[in-house]
This record gives sequence, structure tokens and C-alpha cells, in this order.
Amino acid sequence: MMSEEVVGAAWGVDKPLRKDEERRAAQVEIDAIVALSLGVTADELCMIYRTQFPVMRRYDQEDRFDANGRKVPKGIVKADAKLKDGAELPVADRTWVHPQSGVEYVFEYPFRQLDREADMREAYARFEGMVEK
Repeated sequence: MMSEEVVGAAWGVDKPLRKDEERRAAQVEIDAIVALSLGVTADELCMIYRTQFPVMRRYDQEDRFDANGRKVPKGIVKADAKLKDGAELPVADRTWVHPQSGVEYVFEYPFRQLDREADMREAYARFEGMVEK
């Protein structure tokens, strides 16, 4: 199967997955494809995730992603959680400098928690439909 058939676009090493959300989506899709190839159902795949990967599950519950698909640093997530309903952190408090590169990022609202189980089920159903064609 060519990458175009699976993801709908040509992919190669010259097209890196730069954002955290893109990398996470690729991981979810790989999990779904492998599960399908091994005859594991979507329910079984989710059960494996819940029972065999508790640390990953905890990180998934804690992680937030901004409007640009970047994972929000824990310090910013904690500060945001302390705000009253509807309040937002000012830009200065949502700004973070990467320690190695020195690149400055501003994390944009809304901050979202992603649901790996729902995403695995959606990817599984999408790829299952391709296999049955």
C-alpha cells in the first residue's frame, strides 16, 4: 500500500511531522494499522492502551495542546488551571523559550486535551474501511 492510499497525501522523509499533535496523530494511526494487521479489534486496542500503558495514559490526561498543535509546557498548563472561568493568561505568561534552541513560543488558546481512545477508534474505523474495499 502506498502512503497516498493510507494518509491521502504523498509522504516522505522530506516532510517531517514538526508539531507534537501531528506526531501524536501519526502514532495513533500506526497503532490502528498494526492492530488491524494483527486482527486486534478497536475495543481490544483501547483495552491494551488502558491496561498496559498507564504512564502514557496519565501523560495523555495531563497534556494540553494549543491551537497550533504544540504541546503546552506543564508550567503554563498549571497556571492556566488556576484561573477562574473564562479568564485567560496574558501573552507574557503564555510565552516560553526553548532551553536548547532559545526559540520563543507563544501558546495560543484554546488549550485542548486530546482523547487517545477516541482518536484510535476513529483511525481504526477509517483504515478498516480501506481494508474492506
